[in-house]
Amino acid sequence: MAQAETLNEAQIKRALRFCQTRRHVMRDRTILLLSLHTGLRAIEIAALRVGDVFNDDGAARMQFTLAASQTKGDRARTVFVNKSLRQQLEVYKAWLGSCVTQDAPLFASQKGGHFSANTMCQLFLVIYKQCGLKNASSHSGELCREMGDGV
Repeated sequence: MAQAETLNEAQIKRALRFCQTRRHVMRDRTILLLSLHTGLRAIEIAALRVGDVFNDDGAARMQFTLAASQTKGDRARTVFVNKSLRQQLEVYKAWLGSCVTQDAPLFASQKGGHFSANTMCQLFLVIYKQCGLKNASSHSGELCREMGDGV
């Protein structure tokens, strides 16, 4: 695949509906929305910790900073979180429960640690392929954000 497909509104809705059929509904929906709303790369989503997106009181932040070690280009950057994504993050936080620490992975793997960048990429590919979006990948969220098409 040369370049990932930029998703239109109907395709985004299809992917979100498909997430509702998956075993890890809340996790997958939140990952997909993070990608679409912020343009974060799979490697950046995989590296997120609870404390990156939630303050000490447990509320979703309006913005957060990715450390250089969390980004592909080794450069820190600020990520802005819109109201819709904050609402999804609040639902996800409630689903996680209050016993999760600030330094815990935001999206824990089945082994308990962070997802690897590769595993996160594979998650996007599986979701998009299984809902019929053959040319979409983990980069499709980045493209939506650049084009102003974020959900």
